[in-house]
Amino acid sequence: MRVFNNNSIRHRFILALVSVVVFISLIFSATIIYQNVNSIEIQLDKQLVDASKLAEKSLPSALWQYNYDFVGDFIESLFLYEDIVFAKVIAGKDVIKEKIDFRFLENDFLFFEKSSRFSTRETSINFNGKTIGKIQIAVIRERIKKTILHNSVTTIIFMFLIISATISTIYITSKRYVFTPLSKLESSAAEIAGGNWDTDIDTSGRDEIGNLSKTFDQMIRNLKAITVSRDELEHEIKERKHAQEAEKQEQALSKNVIDSIPGTFYMLDENGRYVRWNNYQRDEIVGKSESQIGDTNAIDTIHPDDRLLISSRIANVLKNGREEIVEGRVLLRGGPTFRWFLMTGRQIIIKGSSFLIGTGIDITDRKHTEKERDKVILKLQEALDKVKTLSGMLPICANCKKIKDDKGNWNQIEVYIRDRTETIFSHGICPECEKTLYPEFSGKEHAKEENKHG
Repeated sequence: MRVFNNNSIRHRFILALVSVVVFISLIFSATIIYQNVNSIEIQLDKQLVDASKLAEKSLPSALWQYNYDFVGDFIESLFLYEDIVFAKVIAGKDVIKEKIDFRFLENDFLFFEKSSRFSTRETSINFNGKTIGKIQIAVIRERIKKTILHNSVTTIIFMFLIISATISTIYITSKRYVFTPLSKLESSAAEIAGGNWDTDIDTSGRDEIGNLSKTFDQMIRNLKAITVSRDELEHEIKERKHAQEAEKQEQALSKNVIDSIPGTFYMLDENGRYVRWNNYQRDEIVGKSESQIGDTNAIDTIHPDDRLLISSRIANVLKNGREEIVEGRVLLRGGPTFRWFLMTGRQIIIKGSSFLIGTGIDITDRKHTEKERDKVILKLQEALDKVKTLSGMLPICANCKKIKDDKGNWNQIEVYIRDRTETIFSHGICPECEKTLYPEFSGKEHAKEENKHG
């Protein structure tokens, strides 16, 4: 057969490949040109917007205070942008400051507005809600044209080199390594198709065509051996369906068992994130949907004061394989409300990875009971301490009745008792002491009593 003709694989292959290369090159070049032009357009628009915003912030105070030197410096600073060619600040009908690129000295803002070579923007300058002036800015679009011209020339040269190199390389390599061996294989296949099964096929090649020749022969010999009967295939499909159904039922049963646990159930991965959970853990503790709870770290549900303790216990389970039982405060739906839980943790290994499974029981009522019990015990202890304070032998002065304390100080008896009990004293004089200390008042009182009864 002819090696190269209009219907040959080589001809169609080279033609198709060259077409693809040309098309991709055109698309690539057009994309690059468009992106560069669009990027410059964005830069120009950004220069105008940035300059206008800067003027809105910087010029109001200067115009209001007639600080025209500042306005002039501001206009000069705008020309640091390479594309700005015109800038003018106007207050009322007065031109405060104007600067024009030397190439366009004889033109005004209207010229820049009407020309497609430029982009323009006019912005009002306001002070305390009142318009006190405006700024006019124009930027030149020269860089866009230069970019298009440069990219177009570069693209044409690049495409020519790629197409030339591609055609030359494909022609030489395809003739030697593809089409000559393929022509031999075609001749052998034609003889086999004519009934000559003894025709030799060139299998000396170590490339894909050589492998194709070997595989073709091997495929025919093994075709019947690898054919599976329809009944066996249907049986295999049924077995797979039964296995899938059994797996679904097992998963449903597992979920029902987990959801029936009184309290919380959780399974955490090596990073402390939820892998499995029951409805109580999801709705009452975490307070998130099924799709969100998997991204939640279990330690975030623990009260901040208990996180260090719980974190260390989780690490003991996941890394050291220890079983843990710990009490801690668990936030409800992110807090601040919390409940006390007795939590367990046990390690399981699945496919070489460590996981923690555990349950939690609400012990808040028990904690409250223990707290009240502790308060009662504390009150009883305080009362017992007070009783002990006044028990035993007290050293008391036989004359003034002062009591000596543990530090060796002598205190009035009422001071000593007041400091150690809740007793409050009020002072008076008994009749006997009244007769001794105030006999004149005691006799008069006695006479009054006799007159009352006389």
